[in-house]
Amino acid sequence: MTPNNYYVNIILTKQGGASLDIFLVDTSALLRDIDILNKLPYCKIIIHTTVLEELDNISKKNNSKGSSARRVINKLFELKNRGNFYNGIKWTNKTVEFSDMKPNIETYLRFGLSERKNDNLLLCVAKEIKERSEKNKVIILTADKSFALKAAGDIDVEYIKTPTKKKKHKNKGFFNNSQMAR
Repeated sequence: MTPNNYYVNIILTKQGGASLDIFLVDTSALLRDIDILNKLPYCKIIIHTTVLEELDNISKKNNSKGSSARRVINKLFELKNRGNFYNGIKWTNKTVEFSDMKPNIETYLRFGLSERKNDNLLLCVAKEIKERSEKNKVIILTADKSFALKAAGDIDVEYIKTPTKKKKHKNKGFFNNSQMAR
């Protein structure tokens, strides 16, 4: 998988059917690229309640991060009308689901990592989902390099880069600004 192709990898099972990847989305990924949910076809997307709490806390700030968090919350609120997030909402060719799973921290938390940090809790959730889902590939989406380093080796991680904006081409017509000033 390459980040430029946006995280799509359908795994074919031995029975010949397709099993869907499970993407566990970190707060930083949602804030970095609000359209990330649209860019993940043929998968199950899980948003843990710790991510919702972080979005809620960030949304109260009066800065660009707060504004981004409010946009993400508004987008999720629009999806809410399609069903119950905790049961999974079918959306085009994917399912979006909220999870309030409390992982077994003693089993999944690496020594030295704090159980009080949301990223570490999310990593434990991903490990437990991976253990329960034998056929499905579990992938964490994050824009947090520190979190990506913590998860390395334990679970697949896709680092979300800032989406590139299309550059506007200058008008190459007959007139340009320097000619207009004369």
